[in-house]
Amino acid sequence: MWYVLTWPPTFCLKLRPPAQCIKPIRDHEFTLHGLWPADANGKTISCNITVPVDWDKLIRPIESRLKTFWPELKENQPKYSIWKHEWKKHGVCGGGSAKGYFDAAIKINYDLFTRGNLYNYLASSHIVPSDSQAYTQAAIIKAIQTVFPASAAFDVYLRCIAISSRNTTHGYLSEAILCTAMDGSKFVTCPQGGRPRNCDTYPNIVIPPRPPRRRESQSMGQRILRFDFVSRDPPQVGFESRVMGDYPLKPPAECIKPIRDHEFTLHGLWPADANGKTITCKIKVPVDYDKLFRPIEAQLNTFWPELKANQPKYSIWEHEWEKHGVCGLTTAEEYFNAAIKTNGLFTRGNLYNYLASSNIVSSDHVAYTQDDIIKAIQTVFAPAPAPAPAPPAPAPAPAPLGVYLRCTAIDSANTTHGYLSEAVVCTTMDGSNFVTCPPRARNCDKFPNIVIPPAPPR
Repeated sequence: MWYVLTWPPTFCLKLRPPAQCIKPIRDHEFTLHGLWPADANGKTISCNITVPVDWDKLIRPIESRLKTFWPELKENQPKYSIWKHEWKKHGVCGGGSAKGYFDAAIKINYDLFTRGNLYNYLASSHIVPSDSQAYTQAAIIKAIQTVFPASAAFDVYLRCIAISSRNTTHGYLSEAILCTAMDGSKFVTCPQGGRPRNCDTYPNIVIPPRPPRRRESQSMGQRILRFDFVSRDPPQVGFESRVMGDYPLKPPAECIKPIRDHEFTLHGLWPADANGKTITCKIKVPVDYDKLFRPIEAQLNTFWPELKANQPKYSIWEHEWEKHGVCGLTTAEEYFNAAIKTNGLFTRGNLYNYLASSNIVSSDHVAYTQDDIIKAIQTVFAPAPAPAPAPPAPAPAPAPLGVYLRCTAIDSANTTHGYLSEAVVCTTMDGSNFVTCPPRARNCDKFPNIVIPPAPPR
């Protein structure tokens, strides 16, 4: 049986007016399209069978669970529309009951996806939605095979659609298909005979982060996420490294498009004292910026880009050095080398991927507690346990990595939810290692629920 998972942003791209997707579009999770019975060759079965079903009696007890992973994506559809359609077109062909069909879907989602949504599994292999990043079909399939190793030859189907008639090198990922036993008890390898071939056309596959939007109003400020390192070398001066940043721009300033809303970008390295407070100073040091940046510009641009449009050359780097870096009593070359070295500590790629592996993703409709976010960061940057002094004495547990969070209000009337603005981790002065940050007040304490917005609010 095919377990067909749809990527909602691609689904919404395919809709033709007047059909519209339900807002907000689920752009941080795969949703179930349907369970499709297939023959021994892997080809889906079609049939012409009508079986009477009491839909209210069947769906009412399981509706809330189905909606979590198998929602209706189109607006203004009749009650139970998606589930009725999938049963009548596909499910009935499997020869079982309607109850058995929907129970199998629930079993697959809740019992086999032990880490949550497929989105999280792919993110743990550095495969995330992006306007600017593409992947090969083999890389996506391998990532799924890694997390669902049902057998050595476990196979997966992908389906793609064209980005445009002129683009022959890139396609959008539309669906991922895994094969299961008829009762939903386990994944099985998909037979090669039934594999859709339309992704074979595209050497590069894009997972779009969302359907294209209309241009934002020029009268509104914009908010994006960015990532600032902060490192500290106790008890002397250190660097603070802010891992998430909120960036509220006021007109006429504009962000460079496309906005990087599926990765954290570096704001800067901010020297801090032994109490964790950033240092201010008034020091002027002459720097030949062309000579300094030319050899490392390509590296810096990958994780420390300029986010505002129409800025002078090297603007963000000059600003951060002259406002913060020079206070660390290092040379400009050492400062930027420390940034590059610190970025290298993120061995699994961007922090976005690390958080996604703990099921923490940007979303319009999901909020997290401050402790959940901090714990997720501590988990992925946990220092190795110290060795035991002598057997059989247990090894002492290392101190948890200190993390700061900073938040901003969503609006003055909302006292229960805030936007995550910054997450701060501390590193040594040379960027060679993360260290524990000293205790410091956190303004996220006032918000029981913290939202990581997926795109600038409009």
